[in-house]
Formats: sequence, structure tokens, C-alpha cells
Amino acid sequence: MDQKNPFEEKNAVDFELATKRIEAALALIEADNNQAPTTANLARLSAVHRNTIYNRARISSANDKPVNGWPLTALAKIKDARKTSASAGGCTQLNPFSPEEEIVALQQALEKSRRVAASWFDRTIQLKTERDEFARQVELLMLQNDKIREELDNVRLMLRKKIGVIK
Repeated sequence: MDQKNPFEEKNAVDFELATKRIEAALALIEADNNQAPTTANLARLSAVHRNTIYNRARISSANDKPVNGWPLTALAKIKDARKTSASAGGCTQLNPFSPEEEIVALQQALEKSRRVAASWFDRTIQLKTERDEFARQVELLMLQNDKIREELDNVRLMLRKKIGVIK
């Protein structure tokens, strides 16, 4: 009598689907240098949890160490290939802008940063003014509070005197 787990077929389909997504994500990472060759990025691109990647690596490694297994070794190869291409001068990019265009762009960036700095300076002055106004209001409230307490003490004293006269 062969008893089959009802979820075995579904699990096998899910496993194959995840494998295909991991392979596609590895191909994307390998093709696009803007994609980081990290486990987190691989997990994000393949829509699986990082533990899934580590478990696949552990399952596929000969000595049960995840770093020797399939998806992680592929990531390591991509990292190594990028390092060797970078050290061989493969990452040299030509500047697409002429020196004049670059100067104009830098001047625009400088002007923008000046405007931002000026707006922050104005905001700082505004906040200091508000702080000073609030401090002044707090002082006035404290003075009013002191006057009210003094009046209350006078009224209590007067009431005690009147109560003492009545007894």
C-alpha cells in the first residue's frame, strides 16, 4: 500500500517554481552590474526568503555547509567575476558629458545646494524666533501662576480669619 502525502506534488511544484525564479534572478544579477550580488538581493528578486536560499545551498552542498551549495556559489562566482573585471579595467566608463556640460551641471548643483542651505538657515532662524516667543509666553504664564497662587493664599488667610471670628 503506497501512501502518498497529499502535499508532495504541490511541494514539488513549488520547489521547481522557486528554483526557476532563483535561476532567473541569478541571470539578472549576472547581467546587470547595478544589481548587488548578495543573498538579500537574490531573495528579493526571486521572491523567496533568504532562508530558502540558505536551505537550498545546504541541501546541495556535499558537506552540509551552506556556503558550498548552489545559489551561494553562483553568487560568489558573480562577485569574483566582477572583481576580476574591475581589476582588469573592465569598469572604466567614459564620461558622456563634455567638460563644459559638466561645469554647467556642477554649477547647477552648487546653486541648488546654496538654495537648500539658505532655506535651512531661514527655517533655523524661524524656529529660534518661535522658541524665544514660547519661552516668553512660559515666563508670562509662570508670573500669572505666581500671582494667582498669591491671591489664593490671601483669600485662604482671609477666610481663616473670618472663620476664627465666627467661632
